[in-house]
Amino acid sequence: MHPRPWLWVVAAAGMAATAWFVWAPSPPAPPDRGQSPGSTLDRIVLTEFNEQGEKIWELTARTAEYQEESRVTVVTQVAGKFFRNGKPIIEATGEGGTVNQNNREIVIRGSVRAVSLEEKAIVTAEQMVWQADLDVLTATGKLKLEQPDRGLRISGKVLRARPSQSEFAIEDNAEATVAKPPLKFIGPALIWNAAKNTVTAPFPFGVRETAQDLRVRADQGMWDIGSGRIAFRGQVRARAPRFALEVNTAESFWDIAQQRIVLPTALTATDQGRGISLRATQGEVNFAGDRLVLTGEVAARALSPQADIQADRIEWAIPSQEVVATGGVRYRQAERDLDVAGERAVANLLANTVQVTGADVMTQITLE
Repeated sequence: MHPRPWLWVVAAAGMAATAWFVWAPSPPAPPDRGQSPGSTLDRIVLTEFNEQGEKIWELTARTAEYQEESRVTVVTQVAGKFFRNGKPIIEATGEGGTVNQNNREIVIRGSVRAVSLEEKAIVTAEQMVWQADLDVLTATGKLKLEQPDRGLRISGKVLRARPSQSEFAIEDNAEATVAKPPLKFIGPALIWNAAKNTVTAPFPFGVRETAQDLRVRADQGMWDIGSGRIAFRGQVRARAPRFALEVNTAESFWDIAQQRIVLPTALTATDQGRGISLRATQGEVNFAGDRLVLTGEVAARALSPQADIQADRIEWAIPSQEVVATGGVRYRQAERDLDVAGERAVANLLANTVQVTGADVMTQITLE
């Protein structure tokens, strides 16, 4: 494919008329206005078009100095527009920069502010690089991405964006936050897809919801901002410090609006303060009702005194410390040589009692 021509529009200070210059792709020549190579022009506009005559980008600058040997133009007080299919998609400003004709790369430096027009996202950084041929925008230094309409803010050290795909990858100590609910995403890299309104974590990451003081870590995950759901996969660890509860599993889904975490795969849950551990094939943590529900081959163990209970389903009301087990219940205490079976058991961890019922028989057990 032949290189696209570069069109320069020069409005130099003190000149009565505006002149247009078309640079041939090979070899290029600087604008001929009686200026020698390396000289500076004031108030200049640089524009590039594709073969269809559509704008690719347009820059305005206070001054521009063309360096013929390197085919690089140094600009100051620059403002740029970048286009897709003839429509502007990004506007950016900065204190200065360069335009490289060899690789068609534009660099803007110093107090950079870029606006992604379709997504209404604002990027601030120390430097921005636009590679037109690759459709890649890179920003570095004091990086921050904000979408005020959604209350989304993402920070990090490097941004790599593909505007044509509405995809923004923030790397190196990436952190994403929203105000409602107060949620924070932290990881080595986060990818925001503006069209889908999702944040994906391709590497191990952590999430914290400060209102409930809930913390979750996982190997990978995706946050659907619109639906308010977060999917976690691979060595998922959820902790609720105010309940002294920790859950470990391989997959979970956090419904933020309904304040619950769904646990569809085998899991373990522990309350180290009370010396209780549980296993189940699936479960759910309901923070609205402060309740843990486990189903499918549930096994629970208490350490003091040592006791084991098996059931089809266990529901633990955390504030009242009442544990209800139903379906195929079996309760055992090795120290007392106690083994009781029934259809339902109710344990009160505060009163240290267990009641097992079945076949119209109730057995009262003291845990102490």
